[in-house]
Amino acid sequence: MHTIESELVERAMDVGDLLLRHALHTGPNEITWNRGFGRDLTSAADAGVYNGRSGEALFLSYLAKVTGEPRFADGALAAMHGIV
Repeated sequence: MHTIESELVERAMDVGDLLLRHALHTGPNEITWNRGFGRDLTSAADAGVYNGRSGEALFLSYLAKVTGEPRFADGALAAMHGIV
């Protein structure tokens, strides 16, 4: 039986998979997403919850908890690597 909750979880998993597919691997066990460049042409800071990879990490960690899928937990940890 398909419920609204299961449909929402499936859509959230689609978003999580999209985030992981488009992540840039910037080091061992570290990912980020392209946010443009600062005035000095270095990568713009991206640690914020609303405009940075902390937000993606938070989303992926909750998704891992709800689904039990290790790829989302791994993605959350990789997104936080280099920030903390």
